[in-house]
Amino acid sequence: MADALEFEHCREHIGGKAVGHLLEMVAAGWEDLAPVQVVRYLKKQDALQDGVQLLIDYRKMLRDAELAENEETLWPRDLVAAHERITQFWECRTKTSYQLGFTSTFIKYRELEWTDGDLCVVLPRTEEDLAAEGKTLRHCVGTYGNQHCSGKPIFFIRHYRRPERSYYTLQIDMTKAIPVEIQLHGYGNERHGDRKQYRHKIPQKVRDFCDRWEREVLMPWFADQKAATTVKKSGKLRADVGAA
Repeated sequence: MADALEFEHCREHIGGKAVGHLLEMVAAGWEDLAPVQVVRYLKKQDALQDGVQLLIDYRKMLRDAELAENEETLWPRDLVAAHERITQFWECRTKTSYQLGFTSTFIKYRELEWTDGDLCVVLPRTEEDLAAEGKTLRHCVGTYGNQHCSGKPIFFIRHYRRPERSYYTLQIDMTKAIPVEIQLHGYGNERHGDRKQYRHKIPQKVRDFCDRWEREVLMPWFADQKAATTVKKSGKLRADVGAA
């Protein structure tokens, strides 16, 4: 697709590695990303130094977003600005999808919110709730968003009269035959001091409250959910057999 002089011209402007990367893209079906055409475009953009990877990233995000691919979008007048726009688009889409996970998790487990009049169990509504919990209590629950939305939900243990104030954090594994407590932690995972050199115990009333909640609320709820799933599967099986 180019003679030796054109190839050398491209190599001098964007480097042999970038030329090789573009040729790999062409071989994969991106025929308009031939080095000569790309170098010509990047010269106009004044983006020869880092433009190849920027353009490739932009094109991939554009394709994955299934946005209209015409001459104007494929070769934008301002590559940097176009790259920023498509990056923001993906960030917003990812955040929306992530929040949907939190919302569906809340809907699924909201019946488990409970109080004994002194303490209460509260579900996080958003990723921000989880991040705030980790920041306040100085532990890593803020990074547990994927686990929370994948069958290992996080529950906040709070004082009933101050449900907005972080106190203890409980995680339950719902993916097993019966729910299993993964961890229960408060400030600093029960460690404090400048270097977290001091350790304290979880208050007995917190431990007793969580045990009671698991015994009187969680386990019966889980059994009901399991029974409902069994009935639903049984009904579907009968319907399939009848249709056959």
